Amino acid sequence: VITPDDASQAADGIHAAVLTTPWRRFADLPWREWADRAETPLLFGGRNFLDPLRLRDFGWRYSGVARGEAT
Repeated sequence: VITPDDASQAADGIHAAVLTTPWRRFADLPWREWADRAETPLLFGGRNFLDPLRLRDFGWRYSGVARGEAT
């Protein structure tokens, strides 16, 4: 489990991230920084609680369940 305290390098070189929980503490993770650290900043949201347009502005390609890709 990644928490805000140990998250700084969690996205180094990743090709995708999957978020399957609606826990609000995950909204406060360093999404902008992670987009820069990811090899391919692709995020799949299983609970649709993050703002897809905000994530796109951070550099993520976001796709949510029953929502599709952010445009």
